[in-house]
Amino acid sequence: MKALLILLGIVTITTFLLMRRNAMDFYSNGKSFTIFDLECPESKADVTALIDGLDIKAKTAVLDNLDTDYLFMVGIFPLIMLLNLIALRNLNYINAMRNDIMLDPAYRGWRILLIIFIASQLIAWGLDLTENVVIEKWITTGIVNTDTAMFTLRTIIKFILSVGGFLVGLSSWLLTNRIIRKTLHEKDSYMGLSPL
Repeated sequence: MKALLILLGIVTITTFLLMRRNAMDFYSNGKSFTIFDLECPESKADVTALIDGLDIKAKTAVLDNLDTDYLFMVGIFPLIMLLNLIALRNLNYINAMRNDIMLDPAYRGWRILLIIFIASQLIAWGLDLTENVVIEKWITTGIVNTDTAMFTLRTIIKFILSVGGFLVGLSSWLLTNRIIRKTLHEKDSYMGLSPL
């Protein structure tokens, strides 16, 4: 699992840096903009004006950015799922070491939260995929026929699920590792052994 975690981290960081490079060419009507201006538009008129102001270089940069984002998704969403899965595995390991922890409601709640964030990454991934398809259509056709308020809401949900999943997964992974080390140390001390 560790090798997969490292691989997904490399894919995520590499594609993120490529997207940052593409974003350097995001100009519309002589003004810079970010991908968030397309992901969370204020109105159809604003998106239409932004798209109409794109030159060939800027359109190419946005489309390249969206293509790279598909690869980013292959890294980030499985990475978040894996972090939560490892933390869940650690919780189960802790449960095996401490038989009474299963009765603790906080443990059950923590376990459920991890399972929710594992499953919710599929929803976030689906939202991100459809978001890219819609933005690509806007760029290539120049026609914005999407309810921008609903589009923005979907983007916000995607960010809440992915950022929340990452923070919960990472913090849970670190905390469960600490609990495991502490528990193993206590068992070694109890048995008169010293940890290596």
